Amino acid sequence: MDAIFTVDPKVYPGAKKLDRITYDEMMELASTGASILETRSVELAKKYNVKLYIGKSLEGDKRKGTYVMNESIYIEEMPVTGISISDDCSIYSLRGMENDGTAVAKLFQLLADLHINVNMISKQTYGENKCTVSFSCTDEQAKDLDKALEENELFREVAVEKQSNLSILSLVGVGMATATGVASKVFSILAKEGIMYYQITTSEISISVTVKRDDKIKAVIALCEAFGL
Repeated sequence: MDAIFTVDPKVYPGAKKLDRITYDEMMELASTGASILETRSVELAKKYNVKLYIGKSLEGDKRKGTYVMNESIYIEEMPVTGISISDDCSIYSLRGMENDGTAVAKLFQLLADLHINVNMISKQTYGENKCTVSFSCTDEQAKDLDKALEENELFREVAVEKQSNLSILSLVGVGMATATGVASKVFSILAKEGIMYYQITTSEISISVTVKRDDKIKAVIALCEAFGL
């Protein structure tokens, strides 16, 4: 690996090389689909404040690579540092579940028993003690989950909806912690390009949206151009 880029150059050839990136940004990108570094290695580097260098092992000019470093000595003017992409995503929405806490707990116990690492979880309450629970997982994991939901009596009266062949795009940047209007800009860009987006999750330094896999490249290009990536 020569360096870390703002986005996968195979998806967006105009991607820029990053000279520096924070531990938190690197962990966020790694955990949301960027197969650059193992999250655990970055966690250890952050714990002991060890600066990491990503680049060719025999390259003498270190300016050609990327440093992963402490946020306190790294100030990024742009709110978004990079975009990670995770393909083959399925979104489940279970409507009409009892909102007593027990049903939701049993649902996630089922997911744990199937060793499914869910993502983008949301819950909405409506009506008389009813709720809708949504979450995402990989398309491969969805095969086992479909069978388990069909066989479990707890979910016989629950409406299960699934969307497959989606991609998760995660915009990451420590600048989001203080910048305003980033989410508004993301949604405006996608709307302008006519790209439908589904589940949305946010953290202090990230915004993740799911889009149809066929819209992935179009969405990445539009977002990269808008945020100067």
